[in-house]
Amino acid sequence: MPPGSSTLGADLLLIDEAAGRAEARRRSLRVTGTLGVLRAGAEQGLVNVPDLIGRLEATGFYVDDGLVNTIFQALAQAITDRGDPPTCRR
Repeated sequence: MPPGSSTLGADLLLIDEAAGRAEARRRSLRVTGTLGVLRAGAEQGLVNVPDLIGRLEATGFYVDDGLVNTIFQALAQAITDRGDPPTCRR
């Protein structure tokens, strides 16, 4: 187990700050950010990602368009795989 992760028993670190993510990866920790959490919630049908991203952006939260597009593509594929109509559009 990576040093420090056993202290809390954590298997995933939630962090958006780039330098912190890089350091966590250097220490072999699994990381995700806010958008990763939203994606996981959307995959379970719990949240509306386009709506929440819009709300985040309205607060000044920086959202990388390339990452958002990647998430939308993955969600659209997951929805298609389930047989639901795709609704993941920005």
